[in-house]
Amino acid sequence: MRILVLFAVCIAGVGCYNALHPLPPGISFEGPSREAGELRFLADLTYVDEAGSRHVEQEIFDTVVEVIRGAERFVVVDMFLYNDFQGDPPENTRALSAELTEALIGPGSGSSPNSSWW
Repeated sequence: MRILVLFAVCIAGVGCYNALHPLPPGISFEGPSREAGELRFLADLTYVDEAGSRHVEQEIFDTVVEVIRGAERFVVVDMFLYNDFQGDPPENTRALSAELTEALIGPGSGSSPNSSWW
């Protein structure tokens, strides 16, 4: 029982220390407010209509591909779970990771054999 109490006190102490101590210099930055300019709401919708037909409207990903194709110098992509895994049983869905790869490095992407990747 003493070990459990000691462990709980240690965990609480570490938690309090990490929540309250100041960050190292240069880590915390607050820049000036900026106007957002032109904004547009993008939505992905998947639904089944009254007739039982499944509909998929992927406006977000279509815009991502459009922005990538319009890039002039470089592209930074931060995607979560960039793979084709679907789970069991797999569904008949759009191959988003393959489309993204094609947009980034495929023919017509603007990349060349001499491109440097780092």
